[in-house]
Amino acid sequence: IIGRLTIIYASIISITLVSIIITPSYYFKLSSFLNRPTFSHFVNFSRQSTSIFLQRVEANATRNSIYFLGDSLIQGLNTSRIHDNAINLGIGHDRTDDVRKRIKSYVNINSAKLVIFSVGVNDLRNTTPEKTIDRYKQLIEENIQLRKIALHAVLPVNSSILGDEIVKNIKSFNLQLKSLTSKYPNIN
Repeated sequence: IIGRLTIIYASIISITLVSIIITPSYYFKLSSFLNRPTFSHFVNFSRQSTSIFLQRVEANATRNSIYFLGDSLIQGLNTSRIHDNAINLGIGHDRTDDVRKRIKSYVNINSAKLVIFSVGVNDLRNTTPEKTIDRYKQLIEENIQLRKIALHAVLPVNSSILGDEIVKNIKSFNLQLKSLTSKYPNIN
């Protein structure tokens, strides 16, 4: 009987895990029912495990690689089509401070040929363009030793989905980012 109960329990757990992977909204409903962490906890766990995985990927980087760091726009980018030695270090939902924190764990980044930062839209959903630029300045100052840095402008978003305020913030941020790049000789 104990063996059968173990098999039934394992089956229930497997079905639940598959449901969580397939439908995140199911996770939220289940977590509410079981008084467990919410969907945001699931997202944070996913970001943490992705970050650990990317540390292993980066540790195997070759000299003169091109690093792509950023949010989901980078994470979903097929960087190998851009360059053979490209390394995709994008994590969905990341903000500028998240990139700042995790870049410290990349052991080979100083031998990169180019580091491309594409982050900021998630910051702008919750803060001003000025605060986001301040975070970018910190990111640059902490990594100025890198040979070459490229900053990618934040892409426009659909105002009917995210609202007019973020569209205005993105335009303002991109102008300030362009001005920021002119202050550093190794940044484009």
